[in-house]
Amino acid sequence: MKKWLWTILLILLIIIGIAYAFMPKENAAATSVVKTEAAQVIVQKAVQVSVPENVTAIGSIYSKQTVNINPQISGQIKSIVFKDGQAVKKGQVLYQLDDSFYQAQYAAAKADLQLAHFTYERNLILVKKKIVSQQAFDQAFAIYQHNQAKLQESAVQLAETKINVPFDGVIGASQVSLGQFVTTGDALVELVDNVHLVVRYSVPENYFEQIQLEQTVQITSSAYPGKIFQGKVSYIAPTIDPETRTLPVWADITNSESLLVPGLFVNVQEQIGIIPQAIVVPQAALIPTIDGNDVYIIKNNIAYKKAVVVGNTFGEQIIIKSGLSAGDEVVIAGQEKLSEGTAVAVVNS
Repeated sequence: MKKWLWTILLILLIIIGIAYAFMPKENAAATSVVKTEAAQVIVQKAVQVSVPENVTAIGSIYSKQTVNINPQISGQIKSIVFKDGQAVKKGQVLYQLDDSFYQAQYAAAKADLQLAHFTYERNLILVKKKIVSQQAFDQAFAIYQHNQAKLQESAVQLAETKINVPFDGVIGASQVSLGQFVTTGDALVELVDNVHLVVRYSVPENYFEQIQLEQTVQITSSAYPGKIFQGKVSYIAPTIDPETRTLPVWADITNSESLLVPGLFVNVQEQIGIIPQAIVVPQAALIPTIDGNDVYIIKNNIAYKKAVVVGNTFGEQIIIKSGLSAGDEVVIAGQEKLSEGTAVAVVNS
């Protein structure tokens, strides 16, 4: 009996095995075969064009004119005629010193001159009539001239009780207070010309022969993203800095909008020539690596990674010194999906 049951069970297992072997394999195939979709990318051809050759540097902004305002005579501050930090014009009064002493001195000098003039005129008549000597006349004339000079001196001193602005600019914070006594040479306040500025920077010594006066300079600052300020080279140092092996250069800037301020760090780009037939691609094509930069190029809808050597940038473009040829299709969007040999579908070019 038991032997019969085991025989039936064995026959059933054989039948089940045969049936499974001949079952359709659609589901298994679906799990084992995965269809690979092409990665979608945007490409652009590398082009060969003539581009400006630039040198870049970090610079600092300085004012072409910065002075400390000093009194030319001693006196007490009678009034302060400005607000700290305001824009001022040439000739505008900043401080008024107490002028009572100088007013009296001027009045006395004026009176002395009138008397000397009268004496001179009288002696001029008398000497012609031989009533006074030539010596007396000469003495009267000398006194008259001396008093003319004394009146001019008194007038200058009286005028100097008003301390004026020597050029247009922005005034700093006053270093003295109302009623304070000041003497010749005391620093009262700083005046800065904020329109006529200069950017000072240095370039590597190998550019020495290419740097020229009047070359165009573009200045940018993180304080004004996207804004470009223009300048022109106005000074080139006659010697190389022996410590940094760089060449100091200055460029004049007209800061008509008063946006830049002395002391500001800026990026400087100076055009020093033209590079003919340069290979150019968008900066978006670059993939930074430890050794430099790579790009993906597309051939027959397959992606290949290539190492490139880059040059200067201009706008959103960058010069490729080596690694690419004109007409190469480079990926500018979608690189994150790629590896060497990935199949791609170009969706825009």
